[in-house]
Amino acid sequence: MEIYTSKKEVWRRIKKMKESIENLVKQLKENDFSAVKIKNYTFDATAVDFYSLDDLMRFCKSQNVNNIFYSKLPDSDDDFVSCEFFAPWNGVLLCYSANTKSIDDEMKSQIKADFGYSKTSDEDCFEDEEEDYDDEDEEDGRPITSLQEEINSKYQSLKRKIDSYSMCAGENCEHLFDDENNLLEKKYKETIEHITIEPQNSKKIKMKFDLDTNTIVSRAYTKYEKLCYERQKKQQQEYMEYKKKMEQIAKDKKNIPLEIAAQIRSNENLCNLTTKVAKAKYADELAREWKEEKGHSWLTLKQLNYLIEKEYEGYFQNKSN
Repeated sequence: MEIYTSKKEVWRRIKKMKESIENLVKQLKENDFSAVKIKNYTFDATAVDFYSLDDLMRFCKSQNVNNIFYSKLPDSDDDFVSCEFFAPWNGVLLCYSANTKSIDDEMKSQIKADFGYSKTSDEDCFEDEEEDYDDEDEEDGRPITSLQEEINSKYQSLKRKIDSYSMCAGENCEHLFDDENNLLEKKYKETIEHITIEPQNSKKIKMKFDLDTNTIVSRAYTKYEKLCYERQKKQQQEYMEYKKKMEQIAKDKKNIPLEIAAQIRSNENLCNLTTKVAKAKYADELAREWKEEKGHSWLTLKQLNYLIEKEYEGYFQNKSN
């Protein structure tokens, strides 16, 4: 058995045993699959976050998704606030978040990039001195404030997802997700308070928060999905009724004029309709009977006058023969 005493050599061997993600993606594309890189994804997630709006648009076009919604947070005239772009697709939301990073974070990143600054153990020119002395979570070694910010970020993200369901649900559904919103807010406040009281258990507390809040959002999505299904079912029923009605009207347009013509021919006073006024009066009588009483609203006075004139002429032609 070959023994590697060098850590570098051991790491090189371990790395060699792992699969290259770049090669795997290349293999997908070579076999005519579309490979789209997204942000951190969990299999119980109800949304897919893209890295850019271009990625979101390309994917939507490839899947024939023609509508992309967006919502400013907060909703204002400011053109540079945070904004969520999203589109429902196969049970999940396709999302892109714009301007979610704060201006301070952007400036810090830019200064670090420009001046090659890296944080040392002694100081951080971007953070207040008080932050260096925050209580730390003994279990995962992170400051409590950092964990609270992460939980707050997760809470805001999930809240936006529920708000997006409410927006997609449309009118008369403003309060459809009130229970989920209230429960999510309650769980967030309880978690922040719990971490403050028991910082040593913050990792377990956060795991429970993730599990509970994902369940809440999944419940909201199930409610939204059910609403969409019911609406789609109703639209299909309305379409079938409309289609059936149109088919019946098409048949009636062929058969009803024949029935009216037969009725005109059987009228004993047909020969007395010698003036336009008399014929127009008879047409009004037929309109009341066939349009208002029998419900054939597509009939016009022009059609009825034509039938009367045609049968009137036919009456005298038959008589002369």
